[in-house]
Amino acid sequence: MSTIEDLHKFISEKWREYCAADPIRLAPYNIRVPFTDWEARFFMRGFELGLFDVTGSDGIIIYGRLGGETKKNFFYPRKPGNCREAVTQFAAITELIEAYGYPAENVLAESVKRGKSQRYALDALVFECPRPTIRHADALWPPVSIAMEAKSNAGQVKKLMRQIDECQQRGSHDNGVHTLAARCDHAKFQGILDWQPAYFWVVSPIYKDRASYLVRRVNEPSFSLERVEDIPKFIDTTP
Repeated sequence: MSTIEDLHKFISEKWREYCAADPIRLAPYNIRVPFTDWEARFFMRGFELGLFDVTGSDGIIIYGRLGGETKKNFFYPRKPGNCREAVTQFAAITELIEAYGYPAENVLAESVKRGKSQRYALDALVFECPRPTIRHADALWPPVSIAMEAKSNAGQVKKLMRQIDECQQRGSHDNGVHTLAARCDHAKFQGILDWQPAYFWVVSPIYKDRASYLVRRVNEPSFSLERVEDIPKFIDTTP
């Protein structure tokens, strides 16, 4: 079982590759990010399973087995500690597969454009069945079981939920009505509207800061969130 030290070693090695690819990237890896045991265990497990990798030359996390629709920065902008949220995100995705039993082919890391929802609106989507392999603007996506969002600390989780609550009270509205600081979290509200997941899972490095919600559709421009103990595990209904 991988440890926090194993995770730091992995990031350190990728950072050295990243710096070697460009002479302006000469900062040493001397940041001790406070990762948690579950992040180290599941992130490194996901790497071992080939769910994702980090390309040292450009500091991008690639995830072909998880959809690979968009690129995800890992070291941008040229700091090894900026991988903090990506580690939480991809550790949680691996946990969905390893601990909750969802098939990798049902999971899409980083949501794509749909309706008014732009790319990167949600950190992951888990579908009821395998996602389509050939996609276009009118692709038919299967129903979404779980939408996941990762935050790096408890304060960000609280901010996210406050913003979603504000958006729920407004009903249908555009991103531009918010201040610049609030627009990022508005994207999560819009993503839930457009993808219509059955559950919304908010993940933080500390287990007690996690939150699981049952999503209830209220009307066309809104929904409600009912706090539940946990998201459901995968049940294979294949005959």
